[in-house]
Amino acid sequence: SPPPLDHAEFAARFYAARSIGGDLYDFLDYGPGRVALAVGDVSGKAAPAALYAALVSGILRSLASQQLSPAALLGELNDQLQERKLDSQ
Repeated sequence: SPPPLDHAEFAARFYAARSIGGDLYDFLDYGPGRVALAVGDVSGKAAPAALYAALVSGILRSLASQQLSPAALLGELNDQLQERKLDSQ
């Protein structure tokens, strides 16, 4: 769920077309008064895409604590995904 902010209110609802897949969204705590919203869609379907989406979400959460710029965050995410290359993803 979204982290609380004094001057903003968030709500989210996700309806999957299938029971499992590669769509993702996450609210990342970027420190006091700051939140980043990540939205993504992993190519592929079902369990392989869902596993990759979970990997992306975990990496993003671990990087958020570093409070990187959006460009640096995405660059680091890309580097870490390249290190963990899975099948054709």
